[in-house]
Amino acid sequence: MRILKQAFAAILILLLVIFTVQNTGEVEISFLNWSVNTHRYVVVATSAAAGVLIGWLLRASRR
Repeated sequence: MRILKQAFAAILILLLVIFTVQNTGEVEISFLNWSVNTHRYVVVATSAAAGVLIGWLLRASRR
């Protein structure tokens, strides 16, 4: 079962890397009165990292 989870995680990471590399255009991010222009891959990578962090924190709170 552990190998299956690791293989699934590796496939998801590979898909995320491919998606990130293919989205290199610029995008404007706005939040309240704050806005910034950045590349899409930064937004994708930041969102993925935030998702991993939230999942890790939720899993740690269950233990």
